Amino acid sequence: MVAVRPADIERVIAAFPEPRFYLPSHAIIARESARSSGHFNIIEVDTGLKADLYPIGDDPLLEYGLDNATEIELAGRRVVVAPPTYLVAMKLRYFAMSQQDKHLRDIRGIVRLSGHLIDRTMIAHWAAKAGVGDAWRDCQERAGQE
Repeated sequence: MVAVRPADIERVIAAFPEPRFYLPSHAIIARESARSSGHFNIIEVDTGLKADLYPIGDDPLLEYGLDNATEIELAGRRVVVAPPTYLVAMKLRYFAMSQQDKHLRDIRGIVRLSGHLIDRTMIAHWAAKAGVGDAWRDCQERAGQE
C-alpha cells in the first residue's frame, strides 16, 4: 500500500472519463491524497451512483481495510469489498468525531449480518483508541436494533 502518486492520479482520471463521470480536478485529488484523512468522490452522471475514495496515506486502519478486502459476487459481477472489521472500526471512528447515531445503527446492522466475520479484539483496540469503547460494547449487546 502506498499513497496515491501523481501517475496514479492520471490513471484514476483516465479510468473515469467525462462526461460519463464527475471527478474532481487533478489538483483536488492530489491535495486529498496528500492528507492523512483525504477523501474525494467519483459520480456516474447518468445514474447518480457515487463512489467515495479515501486515499490511505499512512493510516494503519485504512491499510488493514485494503489488505483484507474480499472479492464477492454481486448482481453477477465480482466486486471487491472492505472487510466488516474495517467497516465497524471506521464507523466507530466517525462516531467519535461526529457523535451521530447513524454510525452506531450501521454498526449494529453489520454485527447482526456479519458478526461471525468480525475480529472483535481488533475493533476493541480501535474503539479504545478513538475513546468509544462503551459505544462498541453497546452495539454488540444491541446488534440489529434500530
